[in-house]
This record gives sequence, C-alpha cells and structure tokens, in this order.
Amino acid sequence: MHDDHVIFDHPDVIAAGASHVAPVFGVLALVLCFAVVVALLFHRFRQSLLTGYFLVGLVIANSGVLAASGYNDAGPIIDSLAEIGVVLLMFTLGIEFSFNEIRRLKRVALLGGAVQVASVNLLAMGVALLMGYPLIPSALIGFMIALSSTALGLKIFQDSGQLNTKGAKLTIGIAIYQDILVVVVIVMLPALLSGGDGGAREALSIELLWAAIKAVVFLGFGWVMTMFVVPPALKLVSAVRSRELFTLTVVALCVGVATVGYLMDLSLAMGAFVAGLVVSGSVYSHRILADVLPFKDLFLTLFFVSVGMMIDVEMLLENWYVYVGWGLVILLVKFLVVVGVGRILGFPIRPTVQAAIGLSSIGEFSLVLVNQILNLGGLGASEQQFFLVTTALTMASVPIWMRFWPGIARWMEARDLFGDSSRAKVHEHGHTLDEIKDHVIICGYGPVGRQLDEALERVGVPRLIIELNAETVMDLKKLGRLALFADVAQPDTLALAGIDRARMLVLTFPAIEVSRVAVHRARELNPHIAILCRARFASDVAMLRSMGEEGIVHDETESAMRVVRRSLRELGVSEDIVMDEGRLIRYRTGTED
Repeated sequence: MHDDHVIFDHPDVIAAGASHVAPVFGVLALVLCFAVVVALLFHRFRQSLLTGYFLVGLVIANSGVLAASGYNDAGPIIDSLAEIGVVLLMFTLGIEFSFNEIRRLKRVALLGGAVQVASVNLLAMGVALLMGYPLIPSALIGFMIALSSTALGLKIFQDSGQLNTKGAKLTIGIAIYQDILVVVVIVMLPALLSGGDGGAREALSIELLWAAIKAVVFLGFGWVMTMFVVPPALKLVSAVRSRELFTLTVVALCVGVATVGYLMDLSLAMGAFVAGLVVSGSVYSHRILADVLPFKDLFLTLFFVSVGMMIDVEMLLENWYVYVGWGLVILLVKFLVVVGVGRILGFPIRPTVQAAIGLSSIGEFSLVLVNQILNLGGLGASEQQFFLVTTALTMASVPIWMRFWPGIARWMEARDLFGDSSRAKVHEHGHTLDEIKDHVIICGYGPVGRQLDEALERVGVPRLIIELNAETVMDLKKLGRLALFADVAQPDTLALAGIDRARMLVLTFPAIEVSRVAVHRARELNPHIAILCRARFASDVAMLRSMGEEGIVHDETESAMRVVRRSLRELGVSEDIVMDEGRLIRYRTGTED
C-alpha cells in the first residue's frame, strides 16, 4: 500500500494504464453490481428487495471478494455511506410528517398505535427481564421488536392497488404512531443510556429533562428556520430555475440542520428529521421529496448492505434455530396483536388480516436504533446479531405470508374468531337490496369505479357498489346510490349484493388475490354472469384466464394502446394502420376484445 488513496496491493488488477481507484468508488462498484444482480433475482420471484440487500452484504462480507479485490477495510466506507442513508430516511420522514394526516387518522393512530406498541413492547420486555436484562435495555428491546417495516407493508398495498383500503388505513395509522415514538426515543437515548451508576432516579430525571430542553430548543430553531429563513431562501433559489441549484440547496439544508442537531447531542437522525419538518409545510415540499428520494433509495440500499455485512456467519450457523424460532414467534405475536387492534377499532376481518401481516416484521428503524444503542453501550454484540438476523428473516417472510392472507381470513371467519362484528357491518344494509335485479355490481369506488357508475347512470343501468371505505359509502348513500360497506372477498357479500339476479360483476381494482376469490364465489352463485376484472401484471392475466375468465382489462396493455395509437396519429399514420397496431398489441398480450 502506497498511501491512503491506494486500494490494490497489485494495481495491475485494474484495467491497464488506469490510475489507482479511490476506495469509495471501488467499494461502491462491488456493492452496487452485486445489489443489481440480487435485486433482479428477488424481483423475479417477487421477494422483498430489502432482504436481497441483506443477502448482498452477507455474501460480500464472507465470500472473500473484498479481500481478493484489495478492499480489506471496506467496513468504515460502507458505514459512512449507510449513515447518509439513515439521515436521508429521517429527512424524508420529516417531510412526509403531516399533522393533517394525524388528525384524519387520529383514532387509528393514537388508539391503535398505542395498543400495538404497548402490547408488543410489554410482552417482549417481560421476556427480556426474565432472561436477566436490566430494565432500560429490556424496554428498548421491547420497543425495537414492536416497530414494523412500514415501508415494506405499504409497498405491498401499493403494488396490489389497495392503498385506499381499510387495511392500508390501519397500517398507516399504526405506522404514524410508531414514527412519532422513534423520534422521541432517539432524543431520549443518550439520557437513558448515560454513564454513572444507572440507578439514580434523580440523575436520570435530570438527564431526561436536559434532553427534553435541548429538543425543545432545537425544535424552536427549526420553527425559526421554517418561518423566516427557509421560505425566502427557497423562493430565491427556485426563481433561478436551476434544478442543480435547488437540489444543492435541499441537500445543504438537510446536512446543515442535521449537523446542528448532532452538535447539540441530539444525533444526526434527529437533526435530519427536524430538517424535514422545516420544509414539510412549504409549497416546495413535494419537489424536495422528488429530488431527495433517489438519493435516499441509493444510500438506504447501502444501509441494508452494511447491515448484512455486520451479520456474523459463525454465530448465525451456531444459533440459526434460535433466530428462526424467535423470528416465527415475533411474526405470530405481532400478527395477533394487530388483529386484536383491528377488532377493538371495529375493522372488518379481511383488511385487518392484511394489515396484521404487513406489520408483523421488525422494521428498518429498529436497525437504526440498535446501532445507536450499541454505540452508547446499552446492548452488546450478541443482541445486535439477534436484531440483524431476525429483522432480515421477518422482512423476508412478510411478502410470502401476504400471499396467503385470503385463506387465513377465511379460516378465521369460519371459526368466528371476530365474533359477529365483521358480518354485522355487511348485513346492516340488507333491507335495501331485496328488489334490485338485472344490475351491475361495481366493486371498488376509486376513479375507475366512479367513472363506470356515472356512465351506467347516464344509460339507465341499475348498479350496486361494494366499497370498503366507510366515508365513501356514506357519501354515496346521501346521493341516493345503492352501496354496501363490505369486502367483496367475504363469503356472504356477493350473495347479499344479489349476484344471482345481477347481469354483471366488475372488479375495478387490480388486486389479484381478491379478484380470484371473488370470481370463484361469483361463478358458484351465478355461473352465467358477465365478469370484468382488472389485472396489473401479465401473470395476473394468466391466472384469471386459467379460471376461464375472458373479460380482463390489463393495465399495461391499455396504457400501451393509448401511447401507440396517440403516437401514430401524431405522426400522420393512417387510421387503418393505427387500429391494426392496436389489435396487434391486444393479440400479443392475450387481451383481445
């Protein structure tokens, strides 16, 4: 090695004639190339990419590829880049933090979130105390287990086109409460894990009070920035109409405010969160978020890779059964707790099961906290390994488990584990349905369902709407629409909607598992009814076709049709050729009219 900038003991490993490569670029090249390959494989099998990034770190750290390439000390480089990912994660959390969202979901967030966190925390804390851990570390272990990967849970709802369902609402509400507590715990960590005898209540009270004072002062600093500094600065920068300057200003703001927080012993993460809050209420917040998200995704990839690199393979092989066992226990306990929360809040069983599965893993913020607690001496290496491995295992399990949610919900319904509450909400509208016939059943009242309802009204076709958003159903009933607050996948719903007397069933959302169950039930009750389904992916089209369905609207095909036809018309191509090209697209995708 010649100096700090020389990476390879044998520089001829690099392309002939090339100069020495700075360590950060060499390590980035290895990590990102591995990450791309693994991400493609995981995407192919519909697994969580976050789990793939854990695996990338595990392979890179233990395969010898770094040493073979001359990068013997890549850990500090990856850790530094990963810390940027944490800062940007907290920054975007601050930007997305909305008091309006809290007010809208206050009952779900405050009651549901409090019950979920408290229940899991107390159970896990009790186990930790029985295992001999002191009180404060036990409480922190319980809290980290209670946190969920909301990014993973919400992505599952987003991919299935169900972000506006009650299951997503329950997930978001609990996630908001967890996010608030994460910020509070980050502020309190230095005081909770400060030196001394650790048992003097007065000393701990003083430390917590001092931490609270610093947090209030820092928030006051953020308020001053929000009111008097950031708006005019961003207005001035945006007037220049330079994207580069705007992005540079945003990054400078994030790093600057985060550094002020760090200098006040409030951690970079807390500083970045306040930096996000500073701009969250401005008219520039959405543009800032759009500029920051690509950077956040990149550096968060490195964060998860760094977590994988920290996993001790020898300890993993020696204690794999312990990690797997506790991982399964955590998944089951957190699932049952959220199911209980859904029952308390009066949610139907099916969206509750979806939310419970989505929130059953340990989350990314738990990894952020465990590293900070380790640095403060609150936990040891064995506890860190436990959280690294169980987080990876539980996050990998959620997408697999989510595929079976309809069957789990049906099993729970068959045993009436929710009592009669969920069925009562479906049957409360039964007195309005006796006379309807020759109608169209519209499942889902999003943009597609709304347009279909209005079109059918104009041509005089009777219709019935099935929707899981209670507010939407109430609004529809005020307008005189016949609407059910129910889940179309629930066994009694289609019978209650008069499927045996209906002319057509339209599933306006591209949720393949729900569509599969609903189509099967509809065919049982009315074999000759016309059914129209939406499908997001080609594999979804294939599944519906295997069930004998022909009325399928494939989102990607319809988009391709519009783009191709519009492009050809703009280029002056004859209408006959335009139509032929459209038919060719339908033929190739198997979605002919």
